[in-house]
Amino acid sequence: NPAQEVDSVRIVFVALDRVRATHKPDYLPIVEYDVPRSAAEGGGFTTKYWSPVHSPVFDENGALVHIAQRVDDVTELHEAHERLKELDKLKTQFFSNVSHEFRTPLALMLTPVEELLATAPDAFGPDVRDSLEVVHRNALRLLKLVNALLDFSRIEAGRARARVQAVDLAAVTRELAASFESALA
Repeated sequence: NPAQEVDSVRIVFVALDRVRATHKPDYLPIVEYDVPRSAAEGGGFTTKYWSPVHSPVFDENGALVHIAQRVDDVTELHEAHERLKELDKLKTQFFSNVSHEFRTPLALMLTPVEELLATAPDAFGPDVRDSLEVVHRNALRLLKLVNALLDFSRIEAGRARARVQAVDLAAVTRELAASFESALA
């Protein structure tokens, strides 16, 4: 690819100028190259990813005398990185789907429990009312966790931004501890 070759040559000259100016190694970003395949390999091109480094070489007086270039083939690393990005995308989609699937049944459970709790206090005995309050409290807690998971998947997918806010840690801890009261009774 002639246009790619011109770009590559320009990038190398810029890197060499930086080494001359700074007397420090210059690490170029990973560069994509179209490498010709032999006729035995079917011809055409294969894409490779290389990571070039230009390092200064000094004489005994500290003067720059050479610039050494090393190029590492990082094609496998690049491909692994691309696969990880795809897996991360699938993970985010999975969490989003799971969150949506949990929200509907939770909403369907919460509505009748809230209606039962809203009835007259003497409609149920204290044991039944306590049990309903435990169910309600834990369903709300689970709904908060599902919503947090859904928010997290939205943030990861770039569809929402995180909002940092101060919280009353003591109140959150009390609420969490309260969700275990029924287990202690």
